[in-house]
Amino acid sequence: MIKFDTSKHKCQACVICCMDFRIYKDATLHFYLMDVGIEDYDLIAIPGAGKALLGKHAEFVLDAIRISMELHESREIFLIHHIDCGAYGGSKAFVSKDAEIGKHKYEMEAAKQAIIAKFGSDVSVKKILLDESQSSLNVIVM
Repeated sequence: MIKFDTSKHKCQACVICCMDFRIYKDATLHFYLMDVGIEDYDLIAIPGAGKALLGKHAEFVLDAIRISMELHESREIFLIHHIDCGAYGGSKAFVSKDAEIGKHKYEMEAAKQAIIAKFGSDVSVKKILLDESQSSLNVIVM
């Protein structure tokens, strides 16, 4: 039986990441967040993560962030992308690894600015790129 703790109603962060199962396999995302001190977080999983903030799903994602901030008092936002993301066409869509990283860096910064435009500059937005391409997790903080 799964236990659901209804007594605690605050969390440290709102995490926006891709829905790709590889991010959750072996609790990769959860262990990374635990390593940086984030134990309780709201999770918004949507293809492409920050890419969704730049297109037709922007209001949906911004509303989910607002709900996290209002209901659970989250004040830190983690925007997590990953290498070989299908929403970007996978790694094969780029001429090089540097080009792929550059695209994620550009879009995460644009998504961060969309979040700040909506919620103000006092919201902390951390941009993370996960790379598991060499059978170990490489975390790139943007």
